[in-house]
Amino acid sequence: MNFGNLCNNKGQDGLEGRATDASPLHRGRLTTQVTDGSSNTKSKHSNKRDKNSRSCSAAFSATTGTVFKKIAKTIEEKENEHNQKLSEYQKQYEFLKLVKQEERKHTETEYGEEQEGSGTPQDHIDNDLEQVVAEQKLFGNKNVSVLSIHEWNTLVNICRTDDQFDPLQVVSRERVRKSILNGMPANLRGEIWCMLCRCQREKAMHGEGMYQKLADPAIATPENLAQIKKDITRTFTNYPPTLEYLQCQGKDFNWKSEHGQKMLFNVLLAYSNYDNQIGYVQGMNYIAGMLLMHIQDEEKVFWCILYIMNRKNWRCIYKHEMTKLMELLKTVEVKLEKDYKQVWEHLVDNDFTVGAAFSPLFITLYIYQIDHDYAMRIFESFVLDGEQALLRVLYKMIELNASKILQMDEIELIMYLRTDLMNDCIKEHGIETLMDYEGEEVELSGLPVEEAQAS
Repeated sequence: MNFGNLCNNKGQDGLEGRATDASPLHRGRLTTQVTDGSSNTKSKHSNKRDKNSRSCSAAFSATTGTVFKKIAKTIEEKENEHNQKLSEYQKQYEFLKLVKQEERKHTETEYGEEQEGSGTPQDHIDNDLEQVVAEQKLFGNKNVSVLSIHEWNTLVNICRTDDQFDPLQVVSRERVRKSILNGMPANLRGEIWCMLCRCQREKAMHGEGMYQKLADPAIATPENLAQIKKDITRTFTNYPPTLEYLQCQGKDFNWKSEHGQKMLFNVLLAYSNYDNQIGYVQGMNYIAGMLLMHIQDEEKVFWCILYIMNRKNWRCIYKHEMTKLMELLKTVEVKLEKDYKQVWEHLVDNDFTVGAAFSPLFITLYIYQIDHDYAMRIFESFVLDGEQALLRVLYKMIELNASKILQMDEIELIMYLRTDLMNDCIKEHGIETLMDYEGEEVELSGLPVEEAQAS
């Protein structure tokens, strides 16, 4: 037997012999040891796998839970948005039904019963609803229709009974803007202003009797009393005599009568007592005077002023620090330097600041500088769009008359910018051209300013 085979045989015999020679007890112990060792190893791996599995499961559950929460939140937001849209359309639908009732009432009064074959009122409402919804979606659509006299009447009637009604929930801002540009119905102007200023809501928020308490000279400061008395006699002195009497809602209002002056005094006094941080500041008299000419109810005028001062944040124009005014002037300065560089450099060469040239326009809302008919159109635009409306008009004026501005120097230049610029533009181009600004949305300079209260 060769060595190789011998080794192989010995090895096999040795292993087999040891296994064979081992007693059953020994064989059992050996088997148990091997089995136990294997079981322990398996158990450890199994525990580790279970732990990892539980950990992964927990992590997956947490991740899945977060994802599902986000999905659920998104679905909820979409549902809320959808419900809100449905609510808006429902309000528009109800508004249109009221408008159609108003139209039918007018038609029956003027022409008798509605003619056959003209379609059911419901058909007209559904067609108009589609149009209004389309206009509501297309904010910048220049083809939107102006509000009819029946729509204005319906809006005003709703406001008389619902102090929470917001007209912009049922008609788009673009339609109101275009209607202002086209001209409001003169006999409803005062009531429309009250509606846009949310006059009824302001009164409801502050409670009955608030105005009467505030219009008490006994609680006013001597400084405010003296300044108000001085300013009411020189408000609108530049207006022609024909404006002493304004036809509004079928009533004659004598602006320069003792009664008219007393109403203006009461409104300014009430506001100075309401906002004792600012009190009365010159310029407020023009806003109050403009409102009084058309609303002719001093308490309603007071609530409208509160809306303008608080909701439009206009009180900051009159603060001692003049934060709002500084912000607006800085915005104009940046715009001139960027888009009207020649005009900007011309002002610098003449040592004129933007504040010296344009501050009065903002302080008086353009009311002092131009004829009443034009001033009230810009005022209406301001009530709707805030300072955006004022900035648009100013930029349009500079764009249209830049060549004239560049031909003037020193005193002639400053007088032209403060008073004649606007009247020239209106005469040459028309008020509609000034107000129909088609540029980009005006951006403010970003200077720190107190935030307006939510409107």
